[in-house]
Amino acid sequence: MDEPNIYVKKKKLKRKRFSIVPTLTFFLVIGGFALSSYLAYEYAVERNEKMESGYEVYVNRQTAKEIRVPFNSNTEDIANLLFENGFIRSTTIFKVMSNIFGYDGRYRSGTHLLNDDMKYEDIMIILTSMPEIVRVTFPEGFTIEQIKARLAANGLAEAAIFDITEREIDLQGFEKVVPYRTRDHRLEGYLFPDTYEFDLNAGEEFIISRLLRRFEEMFDDDLVKRAQDIEMTIDDIIIMASLLEKEASTFDERRKIAGVLYNRLNSEDESINFLQVDAVLQYIIVKRGGTPKQILTIDDTRMIDRYNTYLHRGLPPGPICNPGMESIMAALYPERHEFFFYVVDPEVPGRHIYSRTYEEHLEAMGN
Repeated sequence: MDEPNIYVKKKKLKRKRFSIVPTLTFFLVIGGFALSSYLAYEYAVERNEKMESGYEVYVNRQTAKEIRVPFNSNTEDIANLLFENGFIRSTTIFKVMSNIFGYDGRYRSGTHLLNDDMKYEDIMIILTSMPEIVRVTFPEGFTIEQIKARLAANGLAEAAIFDITEREIDLQGFEKVVPYRTRDHRLEGYLFPDTYEFDLNAGEEFIISRLLRRFEEMFDDDLVKRAQDIEMTIDDIIIMASLLEKEASTFDERRKIAGVLYNRLNSEDESINFLQVDAVLQYIIVKRGGTPKQILTIDDTRMIDRYNTYLHRGLPPGPICNPGMESIMAALYPERHEFFFYVVDPEVPGRHIYSRTYEEHLEAMGN
């Protein structure tokens, strides 16, 4: 018997076409990787050569912008800050480069100057360098008004804010600063004269605290004990030192004048207890808007003011300036003698003539 015909339906298979897209993509990826690797290698070589030759980043200060890096900022914080201020386009690239090139953990808080067109690593170099600082010197004998003016001139403080801060700053952490609010300036005498470096955005509170800390460093425990030994408070010493700072220019003269002033303070004759310090009169004149006088008059000695030591016995209610270390030491270690009067020696600049009696004093003045 013949076998029946069996029909099998076959599906016609389409011939598969070859696609170049995956292959091209593959080679592009490989090529891109190779190119990027080559470029990275070239950049690394160029970078090493620059660093070895002492590469420096130059900032155009005329077009530069300030950026303030807060204390304890990490790389991500800084990357976000730079992105928000338009200095970088990618925080990811910045963070990767920072990590690869070893800048993480080295960024310095403070104010830095950057230009808009800077490369990423140039920015990193600047931010790991010292921030923009201003060096400012306060000479011995500067008053708070003069300190405030110098800070303002250097762009470090605003006069109005400085005044408020000086009145209201918390002094709880300071052991040797006497915060009398009844004075013209409650911190006069305690802003220690020295040369300081401040960040551009240090702020009034930080600056004042820095000067107060410097005072406490300089007025150490040995000096505190010395003040106690001569039965004077720290404040008494600073007031006395401020008078000496303005009355004489050498340590020896300051010690002699200190001896005169202590003799007058301790005299049993109440008429001698008036210190009659001319520097205080100059202080009063200046705080009233005037300028220091070459020659003081009798009328000047009669100015109604609680600081006037011609009208009020004893030390004035507060320092008249911020004294330096020599004046403080002169106040702590006065010369012992029996003089009660002194006057400028007209023949020897910087020297004074000392007298035991008022009659001798008149004679020394040429009267």
